[in-house]
Amino acid sequence: MALIAALLSGAVALPAQARAEVSLLPDCGNVSYGGKVEPVQWSSGCLGGSVNLDQLRWKDWGAPAAVATGIVRYNTCEPDCAGGSVYDYPAELRTESIKQCASPLGPQRYYTRFTITVTFPEGNDAGQPAGTSPPFSFTASCPYPGYLVSTGSKAAGFGAFVESGEYDGSRLDLFFGPSSSKRPGRYSMCTKRWPKLGMTVKLVLYGVDGDPCEQGGFFSATLDDGRWHTSSGVRPGGSVSRAARASVRRCTRATCNNKTGYVLALHRIDCAPGLFPGVIAETARGRVKRLVIQTYSCE
Repeated sequence: MALIAALLSGAVALPAQARAEVSLLPDCGNVSYGGKVEPVQWSSGCLGGSVNLDQLRWKDWGAPAAVATGIVRYNTCEPDCAGGSVYDYPAELRTESIKQCASPLGPQRYYTRFTITVTFPEGNDAGQPAGTSPPFSFTASCPYPGYLVSTGSKAAGFGAFVESGEYDGSRLDLFFGPSSSKRPGRYSMCTKRWPKLGMTVKLVLYGVDGDPCEQGGFFSATLDDGRWHTSSGVRPGGSVSRAARASVRRCTRATCNNKTGYVLALHRIDCAPGLFPGVIAETARGRVKRLVIQTYSCE
């Protein structure tokens, strides 16, 4: 396990395929990225009122279900969690439901269901009935923002973002952080950029007054950082041959708005017959230049 911890910390390089085989317990109950192998300490969340566990000893790590015994730092949260009394009691943590999630390191395996039970002694200071508590279970989706580009959905999607309509501008800021620049344009359009993520998004506000940078709906996005990838491994900087194998058809200048490359997904739109290229691997000089995601709705 020491070797695995060293690999995950970046001290030793791991091929992407090998990294994906390591199961991780996400930080703060899947609130944020990261991930730990057999952690001694773990919290169900990042805020006050979270269940905090310590002295964990694990069994069957990496199996479909892993179990740890240790102690819970039980907070009475009276008068509030910041001023509550904390007591230590024996506890068990069960983790299961492994899912493969996008991450800055590529696909990773995360436990996403957690069950905690606590054993309270007679006359405990927490005022709880003696014996084993009812199980406290909760689940979590894959953490975000992530770098996975969806090619199978009817709606455009990348990372934590899935096209939803109005207010996509503010939704993107929520998932990816404030954009470094935003430029309102003609026809109620706005371009927002996140250079550190290699992401540029265009938004449009149809038929009403307002700020398209905040209230606008998704129109298109370009992703040019190599961390962005589809489930089949197509990514900026990657090989054209991989994009060709994953494609549903090759671009023509008419169907891909003068772009050269391969269509990775086709979506039906509400203002034109047939199917529309929703995800494109734009190519140049023998490599994938960027991934382009386009809206499937006209209004």
